[in-house]
Amino acid sequence: MSSTRSRKDSAHRQKAMTDKEFEWQAEKWKKNCEFRKQILVCGTVIACIFIVCYFGVYLPIEASAGKQTSVLYAMKFISDVKLHVWAAWGAGAVGAGYGITERRKRLSERKERDERIKSLEIQIDGKRSSSGLSVNGEIPKKEKASE
Repeated sequence: MSSTRSRKDSAHRQKAMTDKEFEWQAEKWKKNCEFRKQILVCGTVIACIFIVCYFGVYLPIEASAGKQTSVLYAMKFISDVKLHVWAAWGAGAVGAGYGITERRKRLSERKERDERIKSLEIQIDGKRSSSGLSVNGEIPKKEKASE
């Protein structure tokens, strides 16, 4: 009886080992397929970049060497107009415009927030007196005129 039981246990262990091995092999194949897929995608991207650079840049420049072409006129325009200088000034102007609009936005938000805080403080303690300054911290025009 014990020999029958041990045979069943060993057969079960072998089946369990094969299941584990099967899972391991399946996982190995999955990883291998993912790796091959990534290689295929990267290879395709590299091939596309090469084709565009070779046929779109290198061959036209090689074919037009020493000839008057639109590429030559474009390069002369870019160098004569000093496009790089205009691009730098444009980037500076865009940055300055962005800064100005952000400052205006911040000041308007602060004004709204200060008015809200002032109304809440009046609700909490209506008898409270202030220094008489405006929300921006300036002396009101009425008091300036009386001075």
